[in-house]
Amino acid sequence: MNQIMKPGLMILGVLMLLLLALALTQLASHAFDNALPAPTRDARLLTPTLKDMGSGQAGIGGTGALPATSLPATLPNPSATVLVTPTIIFTRGPSPTLTLVSTPLPTATITLTAIPMRSPETWKQWPVMPTVSAEMRQLYQQALASGSIDINAFSVFGDCQSEAEAFLGVFDTSPGLVETMATELEEIVAQFQGSFSRYNPAAKSGSSAGSLLYAPWNDNKEGKCNSGETPVDCELRVHRPSIVLIHTGTHFEPEKRNYDYLSTIIQKVLATGAVPVIVTKADNLELDEHVNRNLALLAAQYRLPMWNFWASVNYLPDEGLMPDKMHLTQTASTVHQLDALRTLGLVWRALR
Repeated sequence: MNQIMKPGLMILGVLMLLLLALALTQLASHAFDNALPAPTRDARLLTPTLKDMGSGQAGIGGTGALPATSLPATLPNPSATVLVTPTIIFTRGPSPTLTLVSTPLPTATITLTAIPMRSPETWKQWPVMPTVSAEMRQLYQQALASGSIDINAFSVFGDCQSEAEAFLGVFDTSPGLVETMATELEEIVAQFQGSFSRYNPAAKSGSSAGSLLYAPWNDNKEGKCNSGETPVDCELRVHRPSIVLIHTGTHFEPEKRNYDYLSTIIQKVLATGAVPVIVTKADNLELDEHVNRNLALLAAQYRLPMWNFWASVNYLPDEGLMPDKMHLTQTASTVHQLDALRTLGLVWRALR
């Protein structure tokens, strides 16, 4: 009898394990963030050879029909676009190390030449660095004149890979490192000094677009947020950023709902006069790449700058991803930091 029952019990045990695994799927995003070993969650220090990493890839962002928002009623010609075209050359030696050969960042210029709208379906072909539309430039200038934004402040809305200690905090906390950087990058750090390492309730491990709009998700560590205030609303009110990197990662929410949450965040940022910058992600945990496609769609609809971070690291071994296929390798983390600085610099110069 025991010999008959043992195989049955083994099959039952396997089935129970499968059911448990399925039940845990909805917690995947938090599990990825919390299961990462501590050493790889520390600040990814940059190499001391940043003088060789002066500028970013040339690029042009998406344009398209602008939904109803709080933008000024009298906007410039929709085809007017700010073009910024620094260049960078990537080369590889026998080993998968990264060599950057840079050219100086040019001064941003405004051109009224119409630029064809890029299709969100071809987001992989969008260049790395963003382009700033004339609409965003006028919005920014009006907000500066009214005092609603701080020209020296930027914010990041995102998850664990957007937290200061894993992303940009090193530019505030390591002045010796900054001194080794190219002049163009040093200027960007000086412009936004203090924004890189500060506490930000909208950059938190496990965050999704939905949780950033959910007041109980706000841990309010510094006590500056009002009762019932969402992470996004608190950050926009307290820090008054002039540029906001929207850098949420993969989360297993229904596609339409996540799209609506992101649209709400964008409209909240625009309402302050700050300029949202859409950021694609490196991974494809959702398996059909709909997250990046929707990000490109939002960039096109609202005529927002888009930093195509996916293209920043896609050429790296394993697309710059660790074995968990979500978190960044050391090399990709360095590219992450440097391209974020370049993005800030290009957008800031174009908006002036």
